[in-house]
Amino acid sequence: LKFLEDNGLQHKYLLQCSMDGPSVNHAFLRHLNDRLTLEKQLPLVDLGSCSLHPVHTAFRKCIETLPFDIDQFVLDLYQWFRLSAARREDYCEVQKETLAGYIGEYFIKPVESRWLSLGPVCDRVIEQYPALKPYFLSNLRTTGMIASSVTRYKRIKESLEDPSTLVFLNFAAYMAESFNPFVKQFQTDEPMVHVLYDKANELARQCLQMFLKHEIVAGKVGADLASIDCNKSENWLPRKSMMVGSATKRALGELSADKSNLLCLALRKSVIVTAEYLVKHLPITNSILRDMQCLHPMLRTVELGRLAVGRLCNHLRKVITTDKMCDAVCSEWMLYSCDDTLANVDSSKSIDISAYWERVSTITDSTGTKKYSNLSFLAKAARSEEHTSEL
Repeated sequence: LKFLEDNGLQHKYLLQCSMDGPSVNHAFLRHLNDRLTLEKQLPLVDLGSCSLHPVHTAFRKCIETLPFDIDQFVLDLYQWFRLSAARREDYCEVQKETLAGYIGEYFIKPVESRWLSLGPVCDRVIEQYPALKPYFLSNLRTTGMIASSVTRYKRIKESLEDPSTLVFLNFAAYMAESFNPFVKQFQTDEPMVHVLYDKANELARQCLQMFLKHEIVAGKVGADLASIDCNKSENWLPRKSMMVGSATKRALGELSADKSNLLCLALRKSVIVTAEYLVKHLPITNSILRDMQCLHPMLRTVELGRLAVGRLCNHLRKVITTDKMCDAVCSEWMLYSCDDTLANVDSSKSIDISAYWERVSTITDSTGTKKYSNLSFLAKAARSEEHTSEL
């Protein structure tokens, strides 16, 4: 507030506070809204915190729930070869005998603060697995090793001797790949608020359907999705029907039936923890994001869009300041919904939303008057809302 005052900016023009993951930011928002209320100003538009942090954290919880320390294993492999040219040279000889297309490739360092980076780390270990086993279990000499190397070697050897290790590696890679499209899509500075609600619900449904029956999840959004009981056993898919990735299932198939069943239970527990976290922390019940979907061209002729634009005017009372202006927006929407000049761009899912609304704002009637000045103003205000703090 002092910064605003020092720069001659009025508090009433504050629209949104963009936040990352830590909960302390929610307290900050409460204090800021309390101050605005004292000044008889409207509170800020609340889109929740950054939607990318919960995805990273959900993946972290998924990995931590597994009965195998994947982080330690992949870090051990990276550290084993990192500073030893002799070890890399010896390993390269084993690669020549066991691998066709990955000779000379070594291991990737996991980044602790970017948990989804564990996906490509696991992918590299999996592709190198045919060379890792003979290198550590048959070829490696342990005489003369320093104590720290012996400890690391023992951990790696124990993991490679356990057939369940490959199951966990493939599962981690599968889960990371399941989350990556969402993260990549929203790591942009382009306006994305018009698709965030749909994509957040889509990601939550995808995770829930990994272990829940289709009829329990299908078609549900928002509060209906959030109310699903993940721990209700009658809602679960049979163990063999869970979606844990093709490679994971193939690795499970190479184990004994008892071992495979035990691991399936562990994988289910991991996915349940992940799904519960996503449902709780993604903005799947945020009514403002739900109504901002009306900005998407695909909702132009849909009844959902007509209803949403009226509600969005009420959400954005900081910019749509009067009932008269709200009525003007809704009246313009009725013309907009049947404007044939926009029909050729409505079906494009990859459209530049800013370019689209810029085009809408320039459309004129037969007298040369702009047809959608109020509606375009609402769309511009909504597009200025930040969908994430992690760019």
